[in-house]
Amino acid sequence: MARLPGQTARDDKRVRWAMVALLFCAALLRTYDIDSNSVETDEIHTLEVADSESGVLDVVSASLARYHASKPPLYYLLTHLFLGLGDHDFLLRFPSLAFGVLGVAATYVAGNVLFGRKVGLVGALLLCISPLHIRYSQWARFYPLLMTFSLLSLYFLYRGMFERGGRRWTGFIVATILNLYTHLFAFLVLLSEGLFFILMWLQGLATSRRPKSTSDNRDHGLKSQSRLLVQRHSVFALIASLVVISVAYAPMVPHLLASISGPGGIAEGAETPGIELSLSFFRALLTEWSTGPGIAFVLFLVLFLIGIFASVRNQGAQIVMAVLWMGAPFGVLFTVPMQHRFYSRYLVFMLPVYLIIIGRGLVACDDLVARLLRRIGDQQRGPNGVGLAVGLALFGAVTLPSLQGYYTEIVSDWRSAAVFVGNSISPGEIIIVTRPQNQVALLHYDGRLQAAEFRIVRHRDPLPPDLQNQEGIWFVGKQGRRNEISQLQDELAAAVEGQVFRTVFKGYGDHTAPGAGESMFWDVWVLHTR
Repeated sequence: MARLPGQTARDDKRVRWAMVALLFCAALLRTYDIDSNSVETDEIHTLEVADSESGVLDVVSASLARYHASKPPLYYLLTHLFLGLGDHDFLLRFPSLAFGVLGVAATYVAGNVLFGRKVGLVGALLLCISPLHIRYSQWARFYPLLMTFSLLSLYFLYRGMFERGGRRWTGFIVATILNLYTHLFAFLVLLSEGLFFILMWLQGLATSRRPKSTSDNRDHGLKSQSRLLVQRHSVFALIASLVVISVAYAPMVPHLLASISGPGGIAEGAETPGIELSLSFFRALLTEWSTGPGIAFVLFLVLFLIGIFASVRNQGAQIVMAVLWMGAPFGVLFTVPMQHRFYSRYLVFMLPVYLIIIGRGLVACDDLVARLLRRIGDQQRGPNGVGLAVGLALFGAVTLPSLQGYYTEIVSDWRSAAVFVGNSISPGEIIIVTRPQNQVALLHYDGRLQAAEFRIVRHRDPLPPDLQNQEGIWFVGKQGRRNEISQLQDELAAAVEGQVFRTVFKGYGDHTAPGAGESMFWDVWVLHTR
């Protein structure tokens, strides 16, 4: 993008070095302790689908057909590629790590094109230290890809709307296609972008029919930008882009329809909306985005509102984009029935834009502080950056407890359970699990268990009929809300004459801090009898 008035080559160099330092910090925070915890429930699904011993077509087939709701295959293919280098937790989580760092860079470019370099840098910094984003960057799931591709799609669309150049629309097409092949909720991003384009186009038509005035020429916000949309190339470019995107996504359409309304789909038999419209839902969501309740919640929310009000006059188009980005998906989710349980992480693509608006609020406060200092000192020029430095220090202070809580978590410890069974099992003994994913986790951490006999049983009837004929039995599972393993221990003790030994590998969920997001903290139990 062309250099803005007042910007110099020296400014360019400073920004480049600032981004290098910021990306290095982002990589450090996301690499630190990344493989200390074993895989948890959803990561086991990723491990199962992206199996390094499967072929590419098998990975695609598994992602589309293994679950009730089809999963777009892009993330699993990337993970499969890295697992081919070695069956390690670091490689399993590396795609999320890489796109987590890229997401920080994408936040800068999106914030820069919307509000300028300073806001872009502040927004990228806030995402860099966000415990929620760090969690997703160390989690073998597709959410960092969804955030990064969504931001790039927004960036290229915005530039394509207000600037000439086919490369912008090519970037929009590529980013949107990759996003749609990453997550079903990428359609909500595309919906927000489409509504934004339509509103700006209609506003541009209305503005072009009014007589031009001096104030219009001075206005660099909503009105002047909207007039660019009257040009035919923007409308035709968007239509052509949507056609290309539709053709590229056509192979996924049958799976999309099955995921929504087919047997076991997310809308099958649903009679109520998937999200309950309530203040508690929004409070919980904003608390998660704001690294916790209390002071952190108030600080983030107040600066978000300041960012909105500071931009209404001269940056109206950007605020319209932000409101639609965060509002249109809720309009869909509150009205469309959904039987699938809804998690806040499905909306994580909103987080960077939320932080960019907060960055706009911080910059507005910094400008206000600078003006006050100049007035107090009776100077035409005063110190800049004082308010920004204080604000960022406050953000660091309220973020640190949540970040410390995240790094001290211990999730379901399948690694220790697998090594314990591998060291203790004797030839002829069998291993019983109630979920195929439990077997995947055990084999992932101890290859010696490949030689063992596994049996997958139902929750309601876990004891095998030939129980008395076995030399030894190992039951391995997680202690969920229904206390299944505790009940199984009682049934097993009543059915056998020998003693039942229990070993529990704790998952310490109470170590997490609010604002670090959700994770799985179930205890992993091992029951053994001979």
